[in-house]
Amino acid sequence: MCYPRLNLVALGFAAALVSAAPGALAAESRPNVGWAPSSPAPLPAAKPASPSTAKSCNITCAFPDFSTAPPTLDISGSFACATPTVRLGGAPLNVLASDPTDILVDIGGQGAGTCVLAVECGKDVCYVDLTLGAVGPVGPQGPMGPQGATGPQGATGPQGPQGIQGATGATGVQGATGAKGPSGPSGPQGATGPQGIQGATGPQGAQGIQGATGPQGPTGATGPQGTAGAKGPSGPSGPGTPPTCPTDVGAFAELGQLSRNHSLLCVYRVDTAPDSWYNAGDACADNFGGGHLCRYAEIQRSCVNLTLQPVVGHWLGDSTGDNFVLAVTAPFCGDFDGELNRITDSVPGYYCCLEFPK
Repeated sequence: MCYPRLNLVALGFAAALVSAAPGALAAESRPNVGWAPSSPAPLPAAKPASPSTAKSCNITCAFPDFSTAPPTLDISGSFACATPTVRLGGAPLNVLASDPTDILVDIGGQGAGTCVLAVECGKDVCYVDLTLGAVGPVGPQGPMGPQGATGPQGATGPQGPQGIQGATGATGVQGATGAKGPSGPSGPQGATGPQGIQGATGPQGAQGIQGATGPQGPTGATGPQGTAGAKGPSGPSGPGTPPTCPTDVGAFAELGQLSRNHSLLCVYRVDTAPDSWYNAGDACADNFGGGHLCRYAEIQRSCVNLTLQPVVGHWLGDSTGDNFVLAVTAPFCGDFDGELNRITDSVPGYYCCLEFPK
């Protein structure tokens, strides 16, 4: 809005505000200075602004002030640009200050007369006819000029204020199901539910692996006298009698007797259906008068001295670690042993040894 000022010369305006491209200004501008108030140059016809394009500038009024040094012209309106350019009669004026609603320019050296005041703001130009000095009578209405060409697209204006809440629109159609989102974090542990009803008995499961031997149970009550058993194998020789290897051991293969100065080593190989390491050890004790599974060193001595050829797939008595023992895994005296699991593995035979001192 414009307010009256002191020490102002009368100001006159043409009827319409006009917008044009910057390049069109020179052809329609007025002479700069020295106009006689009695013989003003003819004014161009006002051009209507394009109703479909928002402009970045608009002049509402302008007041000169000749009491300042230098004299100034205060132009009011709306100017959506940071650095406007102001021309009077085609000649540029020095812009002293500007903001979105006011531009202050230096009009020192301007004489009385009427000319075109133009403000270039971005791609847009807005202008009015400006009279400095006495205002003459209003001239007759000029003919309407031809429709000007549409100017270029102006810069986007500032964000307008938030509008009022509109009415709720009709419910849209159901959208397509979106992609599955990522899994959320695990929730807290819920409370224990009530006991369910007893389910039906399931099918018989597969037999588990052989468990480890449990601790010795308490001695039971003495049972009735049993029938006489079969004759057991011969025991070791008594003192003073040279020891001999038992021969009444059934159909088991005797591999040889290794006699030393202080001991007699008896070696037997037993071929069976695949069986566990535990069962092989029990069989050696039961069938060979307290015999034991042959150790690696005993089979090694037999290989060297009795030319025994190791047979693959037979248990040995050596334990190498937690649940791991030795077995014959290669038919060579130099390297015949390998590790097997005494809990889960089964092999089709074993070696039993008896060693008697002399």
